[in-house]
Amino acid sequence: MQMGPISRAKPGDIVGPIECGPPGKAFSGMRITVRTAGDITVLDFLGRLDADTLTDAENLLAELIEQGAAKIAVNLEMLNDIGCGGFRFFFLAGKWLEDAGGALRLYAASGYVREMFDAAGFSTVFDIFPDEAAALRNF
Repeated sequence: MQMGPISRAKPGDIVGPIECGPPGKAFSGMRITVRTAGDITVLDFLGRLDADTLTDAENLLAELIEQGAAKIAVNLEMLNDIGCGGFRFFFLAGKWLEDAGGALRLYAASGYVREMFDAAGFSTVFDIFPDEAAALRNF
C-alpha cells in the first residue's frame, strides 16, 4: 500500500493543505489542513464543501480513521460554502467515527455556513462549538 501524507505524519505534524476538487481544473474547491492537539485530530477547512470536493474529503477522513484517529474536530471558520455533499460528509463522518469508538466536533461556523447548518437542521444533529478550545474540551 502506498502511504499518503497522513500515514507519514507524526503526532503534532501539520499535513496539508490537501486540495480537493475536480481533477484538471484550476483550484476552486477546498483545502484541508490536518493537525493534532494531543490525541485529537483537527481539520481546518478552507473554501467550499460540496459534491465536487466530497470524495477527496471522504477519502481523507477514511485514511485518518484507518490510521487510528478517533477524535476529530473540524474548524469551519474558513469554510465559505456548503452544499448537500458537505452535509453528507458530516453525517458520514459522525457515523464512521462513532462506529470506530470516536466522536466528531464542529466549531467556528458563522455567517452563511452557520445559516445553512441551521436551515438544514444539522445544528440539532451536531453541537457546533464557538471556538477550538470549547470543541476540544467537549470530547
